Amino acid sequence: MLFKIDRSMARTTHKKQKPSFLGMNNITALLGVLVIIVAIIVFIFIARQNANTSGLLTSKGGTQIVTTRIAQAQRTYRVYAPQDYSSEKSYPLVFVFHGGGGNGKHMEEVSRFSELAEREKFIVIYPDGVKQETGWLKNNDLGRTWNAVHCCGFAYSSNSDDISFVTQILTEVSKTFTVDTEKVYATGFSNGGMFAYRLVTETNNLFAKVAVVGGAIGGRESSQAEQKVIERPSEPISVLIIHGVLDKHVKYLGGESEGVDRGRTDISVADTTQFWRLANGCNADPATENRGNSTTKVTYSNCVNNTALVIYSLKAQGHAWPGSQETNSYLLGITDRPSKDIDATQVIWEFFKTE
Repeated sequence: MLFKIDRSMARTTHKKQKPSFLGMNNITALLGVLVIIVAIIVFIFIARQNANTSGLLTSKGGTQIVTTRIAQAQRTYRVYAPQDYSSEKSYPLVFVFHGGGGNGKHMEEVSRFSELAEREKFIVIYPDGVKQETGWLKNNDLGRTWNAVHCCGFAYSSNSDDISFVTQILTEVSKTFTVDTEKVYATGFSNGGMFAYRLVTETNNLFAKVAVVGGAIGGRESSQAEQKVIERPSEPISVLIIHGVLDKHVKYLGGESEGVDRGRTDISVADTTQFWRLANGCNADPATENRGNSTTKVTYSNCVNNTALVIYSLKAQGHAWPGSQETNSYLLGITDRPSKDIDATQVIWEFFKTE
């Protein structure tokens, strides 16, 4: 059966239809906009992939976030310079290494070294450790670690070349800022402190002093693994150790960690102290000073080349940066509540700047 179409009705119906919002002209325009947006995103991505500090780092005050490249790996770090920085003066330089699972931004907030650098006029660098590439921390910028001799995480398992990363940072920053090369220092917390120990012994005296909070000179990756210890430095170097007696992540008495990285064992503070005492040729009998009811300061004297060895033991402190503000790390159980007995940042800087 054939059906006849009433063309007049069809025309009437057509006139009542509203024009489509996505007409051909609109679609073409929209596609053009999308092409431009995609091109911009691709350009930014390529620029970031190829970025180096030669185009990013400037000699200005405040905090800068810098991207660089080591071999095929893209790495980042933060630099803080005093607001009144002048190239006419030379500035001490302090590297501050975050703990395992942290990052440079978090360490800047926790330590408040930038605030002190503004007052005392020195430059601070907060490098970012290697980012976890698999697992639940893959997309979390806090999941970063350092390649110490026996620890930790992805940096250790992938044998990340963190030594080259740091020496490259020093080269790049020294080209932009006027750095006093006789006053370059390293400090770090936990895994960052372990790496700081390794760094200063493997970089041919680039660093004048080192200060470590809650770290160790070595240990075992697991209870079955071989024990590893940092190399003995070719020359003596001044060392400051700050450690909580109640620390269960990196135990004061050594042994297996009860923290996030369970199964790892660390060398004790006593053995760490003995390592540095022998390396620096210090007297066996130290001076002991009580700081309040819960902090003891031990100082070894008559060390070779006027180097120093100082140990702060905090009886009421766990795994934290003393004097810092409580952060999400504490809430997540990665660190403990920070003690207020001492301000680790202030103590470290006083140690660094003392001749």
